[in-house]
Amino acid sequence: SGEKHPMFGKHHSEKTRKKLSESHKTPENIKKSIEARLHQIFPQKDTSIEIKLQEALKAQDIQFEKHKPILGQPDIFIEPNICIFADGCYWHGCEQCFPDRNKWTNVQRASITKDMFVTQGLINQGYKVLRFWEHEINDDIKRIFGIIKELVNCNV
Repeated sequence: SGEKHPMFGKHHSEKTRKKLSESHKTPENIKKSIEARLHQIFPQKDTSIEIKLQEALKAQDIQFEKHKPILGQPDIFIEPNICIFADGCYWHGCEQCFPDRNKWTNVQRASITKDMFVTQGLINQGYKVLRFWEHEINDDIKRIFGIIKELVNCNV
């Protein structure tokens, strides 16, 4: 349209900037932000290993929910309390595929820490947590599905 934004080239005063930044830090706004973030899906597209797990579950008519908005947003959630995570070997620092810890990136280290925190937090809340590595899902989906099915049958 070629029109410039009315604030183009202008700057807020220090007083206005402070007021704007503080308005976002109210307990109500913080709570709203946390709640909104829980319902965002990261990544926005299912990975190939998530799709493999989903297809195996669908083939056996096992109902599940994707990216349930609870701690850690499990890739697959099966009622009443089964959380399944499909962890990419690179991004989550699989020791079998990436055995040299000295070569791990900060992203991998952060993922490992976060994964432990999420797993323990979910267990403390009464959830059953399954984590599968990318290579496990790609190499032996039948074995992985057997583990899931066994847990589902124990929950019935």
